[in-house]
Amino acid sequence: MTLEKVLIKMKTDKKAIVAVAGASQSFVDKVVRQAVDDGLCDFILFSKESLEVEMDEVTAMVCLDDQDMVTEAVKAVVDKRATVLMKGSVQTSTILREVLKKENGLRKEGVLSQASVIEIKETGRRFILTDPALNIQPDVAQKVAITKNAIEVAHKMGLVSPKVALLSSVEVFNPKMPSSADAHEVHIYFENNSVEAVVEGPISFDIATCKDAASVKGYEGKIKGDADVLVVPSIDGGNFLYKVFSHFVPATVSGVIVGAAVPIALSSRSDSTETKMASLKLAIQTS
Repeated sequence: MTLEKVLIKMKTDKKAIVAVAGASQSFVDKVVRQAVDDGLCDFILFSKESLEVEMDEVTAMVCLDDQDMVTEAVKAVVDKRATVLMKGSVQTSTILREVLKKENGLRKEGVLSQASVIEIKETGRRFILTDPALNIQPDVAQKVAITKNAIEVAHKMGLVSPKVALLSSVEVFNPKMPSSADAHEVHIYFENNSVEAVVEGPISFDIATCKDAASVKGYEGKIKGDADVLVVPSIDGGNFLYKVFSHFVPATVSGVIVGAAVPIALSSRSDSTETKMASLKLAIQTS
């Protein structure tokens, strides 16, 4: 499909159009075809190689290098030829630098953060984990912004009043413990600023996720093992949890970067097709 046809199609078709920076033939064969067959979205693919694409819903562009792929994919979003950005074989940092360029106009107030949706296969339980990838040691203001981003994702997933747990090692405010002190301050912020969510902290992981633990410990808050969103205190804790769920617990893990004008679906070459599809669906859902 030519770019002219893409523009004409966008006027009559409200389906999401995904710009992929760093598409490969394997990505086309395993993800693009499935997404198109499912009627999920259309694509504009940016690759360093010529791709075999025989679908009217897909446009393929050949680029010079990684930076060129990212520049052109972001430009497709800026020019409103695409509504979602997706990371292929390029580095996340390369995409973020392009997205954050002032001249592209994609940066909003607040911070960018990653929201990962974890769905436990055995029970079907699902929750949002944030931020396991971008913000290394966020301060209170950044944690407020990260929490707002996650609440927005939860709302778009259909959760009217999500329960948000501000994680720490303990569930009692301890001014000597940074994660506890920060969680307390974030909790106070949301107490004083109305939002359609229940935000509590500090709260320990077991109380946030296990009703029995909340009962045994006599926790008196509103979140008793039924948290919808887990906000980690730093990238270390988030990364540890993300990898535990990814490698040791049968779960589907998807990820999206939020806080910009458009969501960015995260995809790694080593991810399964199931994971890539889940991230794609999440990004479209949050667009």
